[in-house]
Amino acid sequence: MNLIRLIILLLILSIASTSQSSNSFQNDTIFNQKDKNNLKQGFWKKVYPNGKIAYQGFFKDDKPRGIFKRYHEVGTIKAILLYNNDGTSSKAKLFYTNGSLAAEGLFYNNQKDSIWKYYSPAHRLVFEESFKKGLKDGLFKSYYEDGTVYESINWKDGKMHGDLIQYYEDGSYKTFVKFISGIQQGAVKVYYFDGKVRVEGSYKDGLKNGVWKIYDPDGKLTGEIKYINGYAENNNKLIEKESELLQQIISKAGTIPEPTVEDFLRQSGGY
Repeated sequence: MNLIRLIILLLILSIASTSQSSNSFQNDTIFNQKDKNNLKQGFWKKVYPNGKIAYQGFFKDDKPRGIFKRYHEVGTIKAILLYNNDGTSSKAKLFYTNGSLAAEGLFYNNQKDSIWKYYSPAHRLVFEESFKKGLKDGLFKSYYEDGTVYESINWKDGKMHGDLIQYYEDGSYKTFVKFISGIQQGAVKVYYFDGKVRVEGSYKDGLKNGVWKIYDPDGKLTGEIKYINGYAENNNKLIEKESELLQQIISKAGTIPEPTVEDFLRQSGGY
């Protein structure tokens, strides 16, 4: 009889222990450990309010190590990051909710570094750019659906620096503007599809300067304005309209919306 009671008691204790372990696992406490200095150590896992996993991976002295995975709230993979031994840099692949690759590149101290490539949900390369310590530095390129270059511009220390060139799908020039440290400088030209000049002028320290001209599709001069430090000496509504369109093009150059660190690393439950 005593043996039976002992067996029943052990069975009850076993069930209680299993229940507690299960609850601890569900509440994300069994793996999420910190040392006496309050630094994350070992395997960590977090979940969304809906119970879906947000991230999982290993920490050493509060920094991620090895393979780290993050998930969208619907449960699909959001990011796979492979950290180096000291946790300062990681190779990253970021994904759309449908599982297709959205971007790939390198993080250094949670900032983009080196070459990054971005893809559409249909797996098409949309644009690529180069970073240095979180700032754009190097060549930016965006592409048409057939893979031909739409736009190219060089960046330096987070500012456009060099020739901004936009192309038609056949590879001919569409727009040409020169930048120095983020400011328009020198000649500007906009072209029709057949290569004829549509608008031409120049900038000095970011302001329109000198004579700006506009042409019709047959190459005939239809208007011109002379600028001095951004101010027009005469009024021409047609060329003003064309130059406004040009300014819209310039303002959007090299600034295609892209996945950010916050999009993929901070909104998934955080570290």
